[in-house]
Amino acid sequence: MKLKNYNVGLIGLGDISGQYLDTLKHVPNLTVTAVATRHPSSVEQKARQYSIPNVYTVDDLLADDNIDIVLNLTTPDAHYDLALAALNAGKHIYNEKPLAFNRDQCKTLLDAAQKNNLRIACAPDTFLGPAIQTCRRLIDTNVIGKPLHAAAFMQSPGVEHWHPNPEFYYKPGGGPLFDMGPYYLTTLVYLLGPVKSVFGSASINIEQRTITSQPRHGKTIRVEVPTHVVAILTFQSGLVCNLVMSFEVRASRHSGIEIHGRDATLHLADPNYFDTAVTLTEGHYDDNQQYIWHPVPLDFDLPHIRRGFGIAEMTYSMENDKDHLTNGRLAAHVVDIMQTIHESASQSKPLPVKTTCNQPDPLAKELITYCR
Repeated sequence: MKLKNYNVGLIGLGDISGQYLDTLKHVPNLTVTAVATRHPSSVEQKARQYSIPNVYTVDDLLADDNIDIVLNLTTPDAHYDLALAALNAGKHIYNEKPLAFNRDQCKTLLDAAQKNNLRIACAPDTFLGPAIQTCRRLIDTNVIGKPLHAAAFMQSPGVEHWHPNPEFYYKPGGGPLFDMGPYYLTTLVYLLGPVKSVFGSASINIEQRTITSQPRHGKTIRVEVPTHVVAILTFQSGLVCNLVMSFEVRASRHSGIEIHGRDATLHLADPNYFDTAVTLTEGHYDDNQQYIWHPVPLDFDLPHIRRGFGIAEMTYSMENDKDHLTNGRLAAHVVDIMQTIHESASQSKPLPVKTTCNQPDPLAKELITYCR
């Protein structure tokens, strides 16, 4: 398999950029040719580290006709504006999650991509990895029987204890739902199909946070978004899922995603990772009356492929005239689910999700071979 070569322009050099750059080194048809950031002090060092030839302002990067794809790794408050500017400049766009802050912004981006005949894609791409692909096979081949219901938990004490710049996690576009929710919701939609309606509840029980990480140790953050969110998701199939997203839990035995089928229960340890543990139980007990969980070997192994693999999948789909898996409609549906959960919580009633999407296909096996 040989694909057309694409030049990538990277905007944003935060903590996650290294993972993307390490992955893209292993994708034969993608080359990062330029980098820009709103905080230029860190650009030169990282450009040298990854042999990126051009260091630009954001405007100059968008104006470079040699750049085919813009990789937008800025903080969430800039995702929408930069994605729209890239599309209007004639570039395909791959955004970090979330795609935007609300469903109206998402629609504007989708309309701009369609108008300009461009691709729009969005993280997370962890569902392309071996763990979630293995889960998809187990469901599609009826190993667990018909899925009946599901549960998803992301519970932590927050990010101010480890993240060097945690303020934006507690501002609009942050919080546990918009920060970590895309991993869980994208995975659930990928495995079970689109969501029809939600019933949400949300609260702020810790109104100020004190940073204990460096370099802002001791600084106080005012919390502006709900930090404990609970929702009941009803999928178009009729399946119901309990969802808990929290930055207010010190410790918990509930984590990851469970899908309860008629014949077995499937557990995915953490959809934030490409190769997280997958286990299965048929409900049998051991001598201590504990469920017997069987580790499931993952279907394939791509140890050097992490965040950024979705860009490779997008270009593969472009060359094969297929819809890419990390497509904008999926990302927009996830944003809509999250927005509707917050709206439902504020109105204290269930609400329909206004958008839908197709359930993406399994990953093409040819792409796994191509990126080895």
